[in-house]
Amino acid sequence: MKAYSKIFSLLLISFLICATLHTANSQPLRRHQARAYLNRTVLIIHEAKDQLNIGKNYTGEFARAVAHQKLARNLFQSGQFQKAIFHSHRARILAFATIKNNKGNLKKDFESTKEEEALQMNTPKEEELDRDLKKSEPNITFDDRAAARAEVKEIDEK
Repeated sequence: MKAYSKIFSLLLISFLICATLHTANSQPLRRHQARAYLNRTVLIIHEAKDQLNIGKNYTGEFARAVAHQKLARNLFQSGQFQKAIFHSHRARILAFATIKNNKGNLKKDFESTKEEEALQMNTPKEEELDRDLKKSEPNITFDDRAAARAEVKEIDEK
């Protein structure tokens, strides 16, 4: 019985070490993927801003897109790369809606790549992401005119 206990303990320790090493090794890759994802979302938000300025159909969706992207940037900077991707994905959806609501056309370049689709897998429901946003900024309001004046920046390589 003691032999099984020792073997089990060794297997458990080996598993934990492997899991830790895998997480440590995948972190730079996930950081790179998240940065690329967030930076591409910034381009889509800029396009949505242009369409909003042309169409002037203020629904609050653009402000929500900017707010989710801001939260995504904060999550990225705190090392929460997957959560950052989820909120940036929500920002894209809202930016796409802004483009459509202002009679713009979605550019083919803005379609998700296969790599991005893999990163978007298991994205929480929109309501959950919206709740997270509200928790992070309880007094947030969604004014498209104000959001259109806000600067949405890319994440620099470091």
